[in-house]
Amino acid sequence: MHVMPPHLDTLIRRLQATSIAYQTRLAERIIKLSTAFAEDYEGHTLSAQSLAGLVDFLEASAASGYPDLTATPAGDVYAEWHGPEGRRLTIEFLASGDARYLLFRPNPKHPQRVDRLTGTTIIDALPETVAPLALLTGLAA
Repeated sequence: MHVMPPHLDTLIRRLQATSIAYQTRLAERIIKLSTAFAEDYEGHTLSAQSLAGLVDFLEASAASGYPDLTATPAGDVYAEWHGPEGRRLTIEFLASGDARYLLFRPNPKHPQRVDRLTGTTIIDALPETVAPLALLTGLAA
């Protein structure tokens, strides 16, 4: 049986104290992801810094909707939101405190083509960095 690491227990309690609309569903997903990661990577745990960065972003961000979550082999969390017309925003929350983001959207002049906009920033600057992109994703509230 998988024992929840102390940092994960702390994060789940913190998440449950937020105003994130889907906090319970997200907490359940993080626990399942953590358990699967520990099984796949011989007892290693998801990055506490990466998970905290995800929660920080969700609390501060206008991004709407529940994200799909996966983990990288390094234990970082990867979140993905899907919008209309094949639009997609993905963010990898790194243990270093950085975040890598990628936005896919139809090209406004050539709708048969897909634009890919990428960048890297510090997690605490991420909400302001991606806010101008929110309308492009179709995820803005």
